[in-house]
Amino acid sequence: MGNSQNRSLRAVRTPAAMNRVRCVAIVAALALLGAGTAMAETITLTAAADPNVPSSFTLDFGIGFGRSTGHISLTDIEMEVDADTGAAQFVRYYQEVDPLFLPDGSSTGNLTIEIVDGSSTGTFNDLTGTFDTDDVYAIHFEGDLSAFGLQSPVMLPSSSAGFVSVSQATGGTITMDWAGFGQLANPFDPNDPLTFEYTCSSNAAFVPEAQTVVRLGIVPAVYNLQTSYATERRLIRDLHSALRYLNLGWDAFAAGWLRNFANDVDAFSPPISATDAEMLTGEARGLADELWTMPRATTK
Repeated sequence: MGNSQNRSLRAVRTPAAMNRVRCVAIVAALALLGAGTAMAETITLTAAADPNVPSSFTLDFGIGFGRSTGHISLTDIEMEVDADTGAAQFVRYYQEVDPLFLPDGSSTGNLTIEIVDGSSTGTFNDLTGTFDTDDVYAIHFEGDLSAFGLQSPVMLPSSSAGFVSVSQATGGTITMDWAGFGQLANPFDPNDPLTFEYTCSSNAAFVPEAQTVVRLGIVPAVYNLQTSYATERRLIRDLHSALRYLNLGWDAFAAGWLRNFANDVDAFSPPISATDAEMLTGEARGLADELWTMPRATTK
């Protein structure tokens, strides 16, 4: 009878215990999944002309022929960066430029610049915010440049070097130069083509999403502190948690982790310098306050 009761009790308790084990396993798996995917998404930066810093396009034909610079009046950029893989590319790039002048005084007329679809590829360093890309641009012009053997559009292969800056307080910017070399038919001496350099100095601004502020602003700032491993991991854990909840659309929970991050920074100051601590806590608490006042989202 005793053995029968024991078997009965085991038969009753085993399924419940197994269910608890399954629940724990599922929760653990979801936590691991969240930890692995929180920072693995491609970040899209959509930017327009920076009103505070002008942009320009320059043709330089060298000594004897001079250079011409046109103001860029409109900019529309969509850039993708992956902080984990270190990849960067321009998905869309469009600019409108004032007329330029060639060595004989011919005007290009108004210019539009577009990136050739699929031509952009490059690298991104999330710790410094720097990027490099190789691209092909289509330059459309309104003027008659047939004397130089040109028909619209002209394809210009170029290499860019730039910097992405992200802050909750000041917003985001993309600052870059892309440049290259080319040749034109020479109407003055057909046997001696004209060689020229072109440089586009582009300055664009964007309003960053919360995920972008954390991933491209606060996270790199923590890694660049060069503090102890234990301190770094504690702070990064807070930011990983905030990112997971941001990706789920749970802004209030993300705000809580950002406040927790700010409190941990205060706890580690020193050895974190007062200047660095003020910057990090200001960014985190400012973003947390903004998230807390936003309408609460449901799971995406």
